[in-house]
Amino acid sequence: GLGACGIVNTDTDFIVAMTHIVFDAYPGYDGVDCNPICNRPIVVTFQGKSVEVTVTDDCGACGNNEMQLSPAAFEQLADESEGLIDVSWSWAN
Repeated sequence: GLGACGIVNTDTDFIVAMTHIVFDAYPGYDGVDCNPICNRPIVVTFQGKSVEVTVTDDCGACGNNEMQLSPAAFEQLADESEGLIDVSWSWAN
């Protein structure tokens, strides 16, 4: 679907919806124009596995350290049946 960054996403894209807390506080975002966080790559890691994803949306229901990965990206880290997983993340270089 259409994300907050104005990009149409599919389940096969390697994308992430960042928590609204990080999304809204990103430097340079004025709450009106396109957020500079849009299209920024991040690396998400879980139990020694990593995947690089692109920020294309915000997650209004996510807490402080939460995010929502696309199914394709999530499957690189864990089986979907695991549901919520405790990941770490960093900005990609």
